[in-house]
Amino acid sequence: MPATWLSHPWLLVECYLYVHIAAAVQAQPLLAEAGFDCFATQKAAGWIKSVPAAQELAEQAEAVHLQLHPSQLPLQQVDKAADAVAAAA
Repeated sequence: MPATWLSHPWLLVECYLYVHIAAAVQAQPLLAEAGFDCFATQKAAGWIKSVPAAQELAEQAEAVHLQLHPSQLPLQQVDKAADAVAAAA
């Protein structure tokens, strides 16, 4: 059976097409110089939709961390302390 776009896994085909679309945009000097991202709208929408899932994952990671290392500071406090040290430097 000859290979067609429809006979391959959809994720492989989709990624292949996205790479080639992005390459075609970057091949245009004005668009490349301006840093144009033809997928920016979709990326922003996907990022906004993922915030609740990312928050839940962070909370679960924090709970596991505290179970494994109960004597250590919670990760959020460690992160804030690191930010404070970086800001003071």
